Amino acid sequence: MKRLKILVEMKHGLGDCVCMLPALSAIRENYPDAYIALLVNGRANQEIFEHSHISIDDYFYFSLKNRSIGYTVETLVKLFFKHFDIGVLATMTPPKKGMGLFKLLGVKRCFGEQYDGLNFLDLDDSLHFVHRNLNIVSNFCPNLKNQQPLLYPKTEDGVKFQDLKKSKHIKIAVSIGGADKNYYKGNYVFTRNWKKEYMHTLVDLLSRNQEYDIFLLGGKLEESLIGDYVDLLGRNNIFNFVNQTNIGESIYLLSLCQLAVGVDTGMQHIADALEVPTVSIFGPTNPKTHGAFSKKATFVLCNPKLDCQFCFDHDIYYTCPDRKCLNEIPAQMVYNEILKKLKDGRREKYDNRTD
Repeated sequence: MKRLKILVEMKHGLGDCVCMLPALSAIRENYPDAYIALLVNGRANQEIFEHSHISIDDYFYFSLKNRSIGYTVETLVKLFFKHFDIGVLATMTPPKKGMGLFKLLGVKRCFGEQYDGLNFLDLDDSLHFVHRNLNIVSNFCPNLKNQQPLLYPKTEDGVKFQDLKKSKHIKIAVSIGGADKNYYKGNYVFTRNWKKEYMHTLVDLLSRNQEYDIFLLGGKLEESLIGDYVDLLGRNNIFNFVNQTNIGESIYLLSLCQLAVGVDTGMQHIADALEVPTVSIFGPTNPKTHGAFSKKATFVLCNPKLDCQFCFDHDIYYTCPDRKCLNEIPAQMVYNEILKKLKDGRREKYDNRTD
């Protein structure tokens, strides 16, 4: 009997990969013997899926920006000769590019919002990306059991962090950057950045409590920000991991934490998938559709809500001159939410212990 072959395209951000996990899980559960391949940007995306306990047979790196023409052609040839029976397009993939690619590869049955005539923004503010992905695969997966994205740390990723693991302190991960770098009309724009002064103040407030260990997280983009923390890095409860860990190590560090803090970034989605409570700072995007998925997620927004929120589906998302939706959220407001969240967590832990 011919083995069913399924290709899932997910050439997008880390948070997008996390939101695809329940749909991937459904595919594997419905087709346990199928050959499943993922089309991703590179190693970072692959690491997300490798920490999910979902069995994936193959990964193909495909990015016109980061790969040579020769490599791209070679990859396309390999994919073509796989003769895929089913293809799934990520919701945020432009229709012409995604549908054109699947046509070029000769995929027999194709699924995605693009094939339903939907634009990426048509369902914005309506459905969470997790639900959008599940709706896509429901066309060929009759059983959709699990909706919560889940990730699992690997022991080998934690070799460097055993002393931190032994610490009895409350561990708080803080993603210090905005992460969402967009190319818009010839310029790069950071659309979800909270004021760096506010983030510095928040880290300062948290680190004054010697019962807390603060893990500073970020990638290459955030490395330029770490100079703003020189006055704090000497504190014995602040640990700088900005651009010093791979995805697997970041997952392990997050798994040690009682809380993860940041703006609307992939790291908040990763923490949530590790069942770590999150406090996320939101401005131009709607937390109900873009935020961490579980009930452990708390979202901090400016109060009152601005008339222009949420602007993800408008040009102002890229061109806004003042980002009031973010900049009118003071550090003290976020700090208060963190204290409340930690207090609620301790109460929940106590209640579970006494049941």
